[in-house]
Formats: sequence, C-alpha cells, structure tokens
Amino acid sequence: MKVGLFIPCYVNQLYPQVAIATLKLLEKLNIAVYYPSTQTCCGQPLGNSGYRRRL
Repeated sequence: MKVGLFIPCYVNQLYPQVAIATLKLLEKLNIAVYYPSTQTCCGQPLGNSGYRRRL
C-alpha cells in the first residue's frame, strides 16, 4: 500500500511530533509513504483569521 501524507502547516507549527509519529506508525506497518509535491494549502490559516471570499 502507498499513501500520500498531508501535513498541514498548523500541525507542522504546533504539533510536529504528531506528524513524525504518524509517519513512523505508517512505516512500521509497512505502508509506503510519500509527500505529494503538488498538494495545496488547506486554507485553515485563512479561515481562522476570518477571511471569506466575497461575491
């Protein structure tokens, strides 16, 4: 099995140990893990700061 691991910036900033533990667990289960180079921002920081697109 191969999975793409998405680590949002807020996890990287606030809880990097969670991302590392997730990677280690997946690798221990013999799951091939890659980080998708084309992934985009989830938008969480913008949403938390109140940004909303106006039509």
